[in-house]
Amino acid sequence: MESFSVWERANPSTISSLICHWPNLYFVNCIRIDLNVAALSHLSRLHNLRYLEFRLYAEVADSIWSAQSGTSILTFSALRTLRMTSRSLASDWKFLHHFRLPVIEELAVSPRVALTMPELISFFAVLEETCTHNTLVGLNLIHEDSLDFESSSSVSEIDEDLPPYYITFNHLLPLTVFANILIIYVSLSCDVDLNECELLCLASSWPRLECFSVCSRQHWTPSSGITPGGFVQLLERCRSLKRLHILFDTRGYTEIPRGHPWSGLTIPKEASLHLQSSPIEEESINALAVFFHVAPFPDFRLDIYWDDTYLRDSRISKELCNLYHDRWVKVGSLARSLWEERRA
Repeated sequence: MESFSVWERANPSTISSLICHWPNLYFVNCIRIDLNVAALSHLSRLHNLRYLEFRLYAEVADSIWSAQSGTSILTFSALRTLRMTSRSLASDWKFLHHFRLPVIEELAVSPRVALTMPELISFFAVLEETCTHNTLVGLNLIHEDSLDFESSSSVSEIDEDLPPYYITFNHLLPLTVFANILIIYVSLSCDVDLNECELLCLASSWPRLECFSVCSRQHWTPSSGITPGGFVQLLERCRSLKRLHILFDTRGYTEIPRGHPWSGLTIPKEASLHLQSSPIEEESINALAVFFHVAPFPDFRLDIYWDDTYLRDSRISKELCNLYHDRWVKVGSLARSLWEERRA
C-alpha cells in the first residue's frame, strides 16, 4: 500500500493498526481520523511519506509529549505536506515539539476552539525548531468552529472565557527565519496590531512572499496599517506579492502623485489588494485613484471590506461603514478609468 485515504468516520484504532502494517506509504489522508501514537511514530520512520493529513486529539498529543520527554526526536524525513485538525492549538505545538520536518514545504493547522495567547506564542516558537528554515513555503493557521471534538456547551464556555488579544509584531517575528516562504495565511478570532515599520521589517525577511493575510475579517487597530508610501516600500521588498490583506492608512494623503506612483514597480496581473476596514476621507479619493491607476487592471482587484457583515466592532455605525465603502468603490472606479485612458 502506497496511498491511503479515509474520508468518512472510522474506528481510529483499526485505521491506526492498518497503517502500522504498511511500510511504503507516500500519501496518507485521514482527515476525520485521530491516529494514535503508534501510527504516528510508524509514519515518522517512513522514508517515502510525502503527504500526511489527520486529526489530532489532545490525548494523543499529551501521550507523545510524555513518551518522548527526555528521549530522541522523531523525524519525518521525507514529508512535504502536513495538515492537522485539532481541538486546540496546544495539542498542535505539543505534537510538533517532538517531531522534526527537515523538508517540509506546507504546514496547515486548524484548531477548532479559539486560541489563547500562550498557545499562539508557543506555536510560532516551536515552528523555528520543527521546520527547516529554507524549505517551508506555505503556512496556514485557521481557527474553524466545529463540534467534532467537544459538545457545543463546552466550546462556547471556552470561547466566552478567553480575554481579547491582538496579533502583533512579536508574535510573527519567529516566522522571519523562513526566508523562502510564499504564503502566510492566519485566520483567527482576534484583532491585529501591526504598524508600518513592523510590517516592512517582517517583509524584509520574506523576499519571495506571494500572499500575506492575517485575520482578514477582524479589525486592525488605529495605529496599524500601511501608508501609500509604505506600500511602495513593501513592493520593493516583496516583488512577487499577489495577495495582500492589510489596513491602508490614507490620513493626509491628498496630494496628486507625480510621475509613477509606485516608482516603476508593479505586481502580478492576477493580484488582489484587500483593504480591510480602512477609513478614507473624501479629500483623498482623487489622489488615491491616481495612486492605484498603475495597478495591472483589468485583472487586478481592489477589494473593500467596509461591509457591516464583516465588522465586529459595534462602535462603528452602519452609516459610516457605508460611507467608507462608497468612497473606496469610487477610488477603484476612478483608478480603472484612469488606467483605461492611459492604455488608450
